[in-house]
Amino acid sequence: MTDTCLRSITLPVLCPVDPAWAGDGTQEERRALWAERRVLVRRVLEECRHGANRLIRCLMRIDCASPVPTDRGAKLPPMPPLNLTIGGKSLYLNAREFTPSLNTGSTSQVLQDVSSAYMRERADVFFGRRSVRCYNSFPYPVRRQELASHPVVERGGHGGPVEVSIPFHVGGKPVWTTWRLKSGGRYGRAAAGVRAIARGEVDLRCAYMLERDGEFFVKLVGRWPVRTNPDAKGRLLVSTAPDALLRYATDRSGQEGWCRYDQIPRLMAQRRKLAQRLADDLKKERRVPARQRHRMTASNEPRLSRLNG
Repeated sequence: MTDTCLRSITLPVLCPVDPAWAGDGTQEERRALWAERRVLVRRVLEECRHGANRLIRCLMRIDCASPVPTDRGAKLPPMPPLNLTIGGKSLYLNAREFTPSLNTGSTSQVLQDVSSAYMRERADVFFGRRSVRCYNSFPYPVRRQELASHPVVERGGHGGPVEVSIPFHVGGKPVWTTWRLKSGGRYGRAAAGVRAIARGEVDLRCAYMLERDGEFFVKLVGRWPVRTNPDAKGRLLVSTAPDALLRYATDRSGQEGWCRYDQIPRLMAQRRKLAQRLADDLKKERRVPARQRHRMTASNEPRLSRLNG
């Protein structure tokens, strides 16, 4: 069985593509399609952002508990079950109401992402270490069940441009849009990962459409195969533990080691101290130009002659 790892690849969009075009289409066709697709994507992204912020409020209404004082300090009670009703509706039905143009899979993915982020930041919010998250933007998710019918395509054979199809729902019907991704220059390594998806070497889990600084991006999440080193003498197994931050061992010896949380501040202090020592050792005095040194010497010669008498 091949080892795999969960990985995500984010690539900017080069241009939208219409399969009905002969080739890449004319400049007027590309410009008109860009204007149409830009309006559609931004409307869906705004709906996802609005729905995510509304879901945060619903989760706060469910999670109305306060820290419980104990002998060792305040303790945060467990999160109530998410199947509680809010206003006579479940959390999923509220999510469907907040995102009416999304299908059930995308709505469930938005709810799952928002709930996971809230659970991770819940303790920091309750103890005042951070404020409640407010989404300025939220990606549009598409699950693997929908992506299976329109796989990633590599045009022109090996090394050609890659195209990804993303469905949007207009009037209750899916509208498939095709996007050509940037694959040259600095995007070569990420584009190679997308080409591996097109060849069927990667188990694609979901895709996201997002916007940053006025530019559209496509994020692909999947399980990529891990390359094994034939010269490796063993593997390092790293996992978490209830009483330690990390637990590590090798498959050959089986001897376990632990990295506890109290070691991290000490290691960070040692690193800062070492970095400061290296900075002190590598310091160089400021070099004075030769002309300035000559002027300083000439101005000091009369004084030195009087002192030497």
